[in-house]
Amino acid sequence: MDGNEWREKLQRERDQYYLEVKNSRWTDETFARPDDEPLTAEETAAVDAYWGRYSFAYPEIDYKSFRTFKNRCGRFDVRHCPEAVRKVIFKRFFFNRDYAFACQNKGLMDYLYPDLKKPRTFLRRLDGWFYDEAFRPVSREEAVSACCEHVREKGDLIVKCSGISGGHGIAFLTAKNAEPGHVGELLDGGFAGSSLVIQEVLTQSPFMAAFNASSVNTVRISTLLFKGEVTPLAALIRVGGAGSGVDNWCSGGSLVGIDMATGRCLDWALANDRTHLSRLPSGLDLAEKPLFVPNFDKLREQVTRAHYRMPYIKLISWDMAIDETDEPVFIECNFGGMIQIHEATTGPVFGPLMDQLCEEYLLKRFFLRFAEGGFVCKEYHDRVELERYTGPGGTVTVPDRLRDKPVTRIEPGAFKGCRVEKLAASQAVLDASPAAAAAVGAHS
Repeated sequence: MDGNEWREKLQRERDQYYLEVKNSRWTDETFARPDDEPLTAEETAAVDAYWGRYSFAYPEIDYKSFRTFKNRCGRFDVRHCPEAVRKVIFKRFFFNRDYAFACQNKGLMDYLYPDLKKPRTFLRRLDGWFYDEAFRPVSREEAVSACCEHVREKGDLIVKCSGISGGHGIAFLTAKNAEPGHVGELLDGGFAGSSLVIQEVLTQSPFMAAFNASSVNTVRISTLLFKGEVTPLAALIRVGGAGSGVDNWCSGGSLVGIDMATGRCLDWALANDRTHLSRLPSGLDLAEKPLFVPNFDKLREQVTRAHYRMPYIKLISWDMAIDETDEPVFIECNFGGMIQIHEATTGPVFGPLMDQLCEEYLLKRFFLRFAEGGFVCKEYHDRVELERYTGPGGTVTVPDRLRDKPVTRIEPGAFKGCRVEKLAASQAVLDASPAAAAAVGAHS
């Protein structure tokens, strides 16, 4: 491509980035209510002071997001993380696509997290083929027959499909429906995707059942791997709606925040309509007496340790049940878990780490590309680095400044395949770019 083609291409990339930032606001808006109290003048000024430093990466501050989550969790904090920052900026560094799909496959959890207690996986379908508990292949007919026999002799089964969120893609096999025709329909792909697991139904702790008896209610706990260390960030209980078999908030459930230090539940729940409840539909009064999640310290330690097995995903939301013996039981992990449910209950999910994350990912490492002066450039908030040369060759002069920012470095390989005879640049740029300078014999 010539210089004009590069300019047009990179301008489209930049425009697309800003459009993504703008469009990502819709998720936060789903948590708003018409009667939300506005930010005060002091709160708005505090948002400006904090986030104004990051305007290159995060332009046009979404004040409504700060207003929304102030009203949901009951307090204002500038460290609230708008979805535009989490989804469009942090995700660049938190999420490795090469590992995301395979490493959320429910059928592979026994491999990835062997140390975590899990519901027994009775059967699994991987890439269209059926396997038993020990990963031995079985035929479709054998799988159908085994499911029917298990329900008849041992109890209910739950069918879960990978790649589907919000409680969708879940079905139960009971004495009422576990006949070959119905089971065959489920196993043949009644859900989108090619992977599913069939597990024995977990009997949950009486403590968890008190929140809602019809669903296995889970602790959603999110962890962050940052600079080699895993930090448990926030936790809550996902409570199923009355009569529901799933615990998902978007399916009519509610959320009860948990204090990370003590495992104590908040004395209110966030209902699906974004209101606060002190008494759940089950009759449990959250404000009557302190409620502590059984073995919360152990649960927190287990997911922290497990995250080190998945270093390619920096932010993971773990769903953990508590069984009838009060032991934590791993259900699944989510690489795109909705952090808003934490922000809406216990407040800013990244807490004290927010300053460090913004410094690392919005200032030090965030850049947008542009083409100018015969170079493809990386523009950071405070500097420009030259990525590759696109000009005709000969004597190349590197400008001291581009877009009113100092040019500080030339990347190795920037002149690969180019006929550059001499490089003229400031000594600081040459010192910061020895490989590029040496490639054209710039040092004398």
